[in-house]
Amino acid sequence: MSLATIDQSLKDLSPEDLRTLAQRFAAELARVQRPNIRKLELFVTEDCNLRCDYCWVPKNPRCMSLDTAKRAIDFVLDDCGQAEKVAVTLFGGEPLLEFDLVRQIMGYAMERASALGKRIGWAMTTNGTLLSPRVVEFCLRRGLKFLLSVDGCRESHDIHRKFADGKGSFDEIVKWVPMLKRTQGWLGARMTLTPTNVHLLAQGVTTLVEQGVNQFLIGRDLASPWTAGAIHLLQEQWVAVGEAYQRLRAARRPVRLTVFEKDSRHDADKSDWWGCEAGRDKIAVMPSGDIYPCSRFIDKAGIQRTFWLGHVDVGLVAERTRQQLTDDRDVIRYKCMKCAHRNTCMGGCPATNYLCTGSPYIPPKIDCEMHTFWERLRHERPEFWAASEIPYGAGKGNSDECVGDGRLPQIRPTR
Repeated sequence: MSLATIDQSLKDLSPEDLRTLAQRFAAELARVQRPNIRKLELFVTEDCNLRCDYCWVPKNPRCMSLDTAKRAIDFVLDDCGQAEKVAVTLFGGEPLLEFDLVRQIMGYAMERASALGKRIGWAMTTNGTLLSPRVVEFCLRRGLKFLLSVDGCRESHDIHRKFADGKGSFDEIVKWVPMLKRTQGWLGARMTLTPTNVHLLAQGVTTLVEQGVNQFLIGRDLASPWTAGAIHLLQEQWVAVGEAYQRLRAARRPVRLTVFEKDSRHDADKSDWWGCEAGRDKIAVMPSGDIYPCSRFIDKAGIQRTFWLGHVDVGLVAERTRQQLTDDRDVIRYKCMKCAHRNTCMGGCPATNYLCTGSPYIPPKIDCEMHTFWERLRHERPEFWAASEIPYGAGKGNSDECVGDGRLPQIRPTR
């Protein structure tokens, strides 16, 4: 059909039909231009057997139905395009409360992926208290890697991460580490920092290393009141962590702290870079089937309503919302345009920004302070980053086996 014919056809349409056509065209254009989804965070349940005081997930008994999980898996496998592998992370709540459902989900997904000539990379974020030989054997035989939610040493961890009866959960987690290490060479810990446990950060990292943990994703609790004094203490503790990391790597210990790893992106001009993978090639699906950009957008009702992307029954329908997360124009980040670090900062986490400032494009003050700190530390203590280039000892594994890259400096608690 020629452009002249299309032009004449458009003149024959009513205003209402033109509006409908324009909406369909915009949706199709967005579908063609947007990245394919290759990463899925699946909220198996909102329920949990712990009562961590900083957790933001509502403790509802609601769990995902197998039918909803199948549709979420189908959506990602159908949408991933030419990708040979998709990543699925099982979240909660505590996903091991629904281990039978997890088994069914993994069985269905692997069968469907195999039929399409694709592979699935599995991960699970768990509080670790419901692990067992049966669970570990089943999951690890299928290539699933566990990421433990554990906040460092016993004192630091048990401040916040308690059972319903008030008992701390540290001992119930670390007793499973030796079994996990026998089959998972790289074992990750997701540590959450608050002003009440930040003074134990360095001690917590070294304690977990001695227990057998060797990869760390460390972030702040966003809801806590981070005073100037607490931020100063946080920075002091990061220096102590860097010194411990340098000693461990000098001894050829297989430890990953990606915040101190050489990053080829650091020296690149990031003036045109913004945001992260959320809503671009990654989505999160709740037990209801509702779709959000990632797990960090599962918080207060306000952010859920604002960044709802769709449902497994209908797919990604809120394209304008998704476009907010892929807009890289400088003018969008007008608050950052005159910042000295604008070319080395990607604007922070959009969810964190929205929760703290009301805009996905404006980072909170503490993020800017911490970015300035990291830039200064990189120049003052380059030996921390140089340590990452020391080879591991013989037979110690390699970084390709890790849970994830852990490059996001903030991690909203998920347990």
